Amino acid sequence: MRRKTVVLSCGIPLLLISALFTWLHFWSAGWEKRWLTFRQQAEAQGEDFSWQTTYGTKGEKDNNFFAHPWVKEKATIDSDDPLFDNDVNDMLMHSSMDSVEIDEASGKSKKQLWLEKADELIAKHDKDLSALCDAASRPECSREISTWAAMAEDSSWSILSDWSHLLLLRAYYRQATHERVGFEHDMSKLRAIAQHALGEHTTLAVVVGVGMFAWLNEIAKRDLAKGLAPEQKAFWLVCLRDPGKSLDRVLMDAMRVDRNGMLQLLENDFYNSNDFIARDAGESLWQKNFFVQKALLAGNKLMLCEDFQESIAAPHLRGEAIGRSHFEEFKKRIEAHRKEDSFHGRIGLAPWIVLGSLHGGLDEIEKKRRRLLKKLAQSP
Repeated sequence: MRRKTVVLSCGIPLLLISALFTWLHFWSAGWEKRWLTFRQQAEAQGEDFSWQTTYGTKGEKDNNFFAHPWVKEKATIDSDDPLFDNDVNDMLMHSSMDSVEIDEASGKSKKQLWLEKADELIAKHDKDLSALCDAASRPECSREISTWAAMAEDSSWSILSDWSHLLLLRAYYRQATHERVGFEHDMSKLRAIAQHALGEHTTLAVVVGVGMFAWLNEIAKRDLAKGLAPEQKAFWLVCLRDPGKSLDRVLMDAMRVDRNGMLQLLENDFYNSNDFIARDAGESLWQKNFFVQKALLAGNKLMLCEDFQESIAAPHLRGEAIGRSHFEEFKKRIEAHRKEDSFHGRIGLAPWIVLGSLHGGLDEIEKKRRRLLKKLAQSP
């Protein structure tokens, strides 16, 4: 009797533990099956979930924007120059560039003070601006980005954006001082840099490129209000032409890059780390279980991709023109996940929220560009 009791007291817990691990195995396998089924169906429609290490348009080194010596030097380091302490941005946003109001301290007009300060900044960085314009003239723009984590930490386009703002300041200065040839030169180079940024398809590059196109719209509007000669209108008709790919499509490509990069990050964390997926110290033993971690991996990948695929990517692959309604549907899905605070899929929310909300701004920029082109075509 005692032996039977010992056998039962040891055997039943072992059976329960075995049953629990069997259930966990099938439960995690179920999540993996859901992810693999989804992936296979999406790939059959033409989707690609692989991480590409080269971004932008491929070309010869001498034709590559990022291979230019000045870009290679400046885009890899943060500058401690006062240029990057918001001096330029403050001047771009300051209405005094058109103000005839007299400054009491100097006795000069605010416009004159603005021009003097702008002239000082431009003269100080004249060689840098010449090099930036030379680089912008290169027809190709590509570079190697090994991982999504490396892309997320990269600040190249943030630095290049600061330098482009200085070029924009020079364009405003040349417009104000009636240097038309120099003004149009700077505008064409800014457009070229914006094209390079949009062509890379990484999130920061797209944000920078879209911002530059927004500035082009504003300067064109300002120029149009002053009245333009036929050759000046011809310049803007070229400068404001379609960037070659709709901004909606540019945004979609950036979202695909982020998606594929995060998939790579999830898999690397699981397979290359003793801790599997990174987690907080306060997580329970349940969450640290191997099978739970496998389910988390599959669930995160599924949730990361599913909403984007159903709302935007799949309709695009079917030939639909992607517009506001598709992005609104996507935004609703993401907001629903945030409210649910679901166990799976939370890792993918932050980038989607940023990129999803960017669409409204893109829509306005595109509408403004088309209105300006229409005005230019109709103006005498």
